[in-house]
Amino acid sequence: MKLSQLYSNDINFKPIKFNFGFNIIIGKVIKENYKDTDTHNLGKTSLTKLLDFMLLKEIDKDHTFLKHFSLFEKHEFYLEVLLNDGIYLTIKRKVNNNTKISFYLSNKSEYLVNNEQWDELDLPIRKAKAFLNSKLDFSIFKKGYTYQTFLPYFLKDEDSFDTNFEKLFSNQKHETWKAPLLDLLSINSKFYKTKLKDEAKLDSLKKKYPDKESFSTQLIEKEAQKKLYEKKLYDLQQQIETCDYFNIDENITQESVNEVLQKISRLNTIKYNLSYDIKKLNESLEAESNTIDVEELQDLFDEVNLFFPMELKRTYDDLVNFNKQIFSERQESMKQTLIEKEAKLKQVNKDLVILNDQQKKMVSILKQKNIYEKLLEQQKEVIFLETTIENISNNISTLKNTISIFSEMSKLTNDISTNIGKLRENIFTKASDFNKVLNTITQNIFKTRIGILNIVLNGNHNPDFKLSFMEAATLKMTSEGDGGTYGEWLCACFSLSLAIIYSKDNFYHFLFQDGIMETGDNRRKVNFIEEIKRICNEHNIQYITTAIEHEVNSPEVKQLLLPEDVVLELTDDPSGNGTLYGFSF
Repeated sequence: MKLSQLYSNDINFKPIKFNFGFNIIIGKVIKENYKDTDTHNLGKTSLTKLLDFMLLKEIDKDHTFLKHFSLFEKHEFYLEVLLNDGIYLTIKRKVNNNTKISFYLSNKSEYLVNNEQWDELDLPIRKAKAFLNSKLDFSIFKKGYTYQTFLPYFLKDEDSFDTNFEKLFSNQKHETWKAPLLDLLSINSKFYKTKLKDEAKLDSLKKKYPDKESFSTQLIEKEAQKKLYEKKLYDLQQQIETCDYFNIDENITQESVNEVLQKISRLNTIKYNLSYDIKKLNESLEAESNTIDVEELQDLFDEVNLFFPMELKRTYDDLVNFNKQIFSERQESMKQTLIEKEAKLKQVNKDLVILNDQQKKMVSILKQKNIYEKLLEQQKEVIFLETTIENISNNISTLKNTISIFSEMSKLTNDISTNIGKLRENIFTKASDFNKVLNTITQNIFKTRIGILNIVLNGNHNPDFKLSFMEAATLKMTSEGDGGTYGEWLCACFSLSLAIIYSKDNFYHFLFQDGIMETGDNRRKVNFIEEIKRICNEHNIQYITTAIEHEVNSPEVKQLLLPEDVVLELTDDPSGNGTLYGFSF
C-alpha cells in the first residue's frame, strides 16, 4: 500500500500528489524578519494527524478538527491510496459526521470531490475499518491484528521517535503492543502470550490458595472425621435391623393392659372360691355316715326349735336308717353342685390362660412401642449422620480438587518456564535476522556506527525493546542512540528495516516520518537521503518526510533534493494562506 494523493473540497487546502518513491514537504520562510510567524506552525505535523484521520483513527474533543470545529465543519477530505494489487482506493471522510466513511475503487487515479457514485457510502466507522482492512489484505496479519495495529511504525510525527517504543504506545498495556511487535519481527508471540496467560492464571490461583500445607492438613482431618461418622452410622443401622417395627398395634395402651389385668384378678378370685368350694364338697362327700345319738338329735332339734315329743321317738335303728336316707339325698345334691363348680372352674382356667397370654402380648407390644419411639430418634440420628458424612465428603472432594490445583499450579510454573526458554531462544534466532538489515542501513548512514535492536527479557521475563548504537570497529555499545537526533534517525532506520523486510508482502510500502532531517549534521543528512533513495529504488518503498527549508538548504543536501522530490511547499505567509489548510488557527 502506498499513498497516491490527498485533497479536500476546500479550495484553501493544499492538495498533495505523492511520488511513489522519495517525497519531501518543505516549509519555507518568505519573510525572515517577520516576528509573528513560525515556520514550525505551517501544517507539516498536522499532515501526520490528517493522514491518521483519513486512515480512520477515531477522534475526540481534543482533536484539532473538533477543537476548531467552526473552521473545519464543512471540510471533506479525500485520501487516495494505491493497493498492492494496483487498484486505487479513495477514502472520503467529513469533519462533520466524521463517523460515516465512503469508499471508491478505480483502476486509475481520480479526483472525486464532486463524485456522486461511491462503492460504499457513509459506512459506520467500525464497518468502514473492516472494509478497509479487507481491501488492504495485509498478508502478515495474525488473528486479532488489523492494519491499524502496525500503522504507528510507518506513520510517525515528531513526538513518536522513541528508541524503547514507550512513547509510541504510552496509552496501551505492554502486552497489547509487545506481542504484535514480536510477530512483526518474526518472533513467535505465542510463547509470550501463553506465558502471560499462564502467569495471570497462576497469580489468581496463588491468591485463592496461598498455602498447600493447610489444605493437606484439613484433608487428613476431614477423612478421619468421615471414618468416625461412618462407624457410628454402621452401628446404628445394625441396631435398627435387629428389631421388628412393622407389626406394632398402635391401639394398645397401658390402660388396655390394666383392664386385662383387672379381669385376670377377678377370675383368680372366682377360681380361688370355686377351688375352695370344690375342696369342701369333696371332703363332705368323702365323710362316712355315723350313728346318731338320740340325745344329740334331741339337742339338735332343740336348737332348731323343733318340737320333738317323746311319743315320736323311734328306735335307734329307725333313726340311723332315717339318717342314711337324708345323707344319701344330700350327697346327690353335693355331687351335682361339685360337677357344676368343676365345670365353671375349668372355664375360668381357660379364660385365665387366654387373658394371661393376651396380657403378655400387650406388655411386649408396649415395650416395642417404647422401642419404636426410640427408632424415630435413631432415624433422625441416621439422617443427621448421613447428611454430615455427605457434607464431609463434599469438603474432602473440594479439598482434593484444591490440592490438585496445586499440581496445576506446579504445571503452570513449569509451562511458564518452558515458554520463557522458548521465547528467549526464538528472540536470539530471529532478532539477528532483523538486525542484519538494520546494521546495513545504519552503517551506510553513520559509517562508524551500527544500529542494533536489543530484545532482552526483563525481571518479569517480558520482552523489552531497545534501539542502540555500537561502534562498528569494536562492537562496543554507545549512548548516542539514547536521545536527540541520533535516536530519531535510529528509529527511522528501524521503520525502514521493517519496510525492506516486508517489501514483497501485502503490507505498508510507505513511510511518513515527520521532521526527521530538521536537525543534525549535514553529512549525516546527505548519507540519510542517499540511503533512503537507495531503499526506495531497490525495494519499491515510498518515503515521505518534512523539513524546514533552511535545515536542508546546504549545497551538499540541496543537490540531492530534486524538484520532483518536493511534493508540497508551505510558507509562513502572515495571512496563513501558505499553510496546509490555507488559514491559521
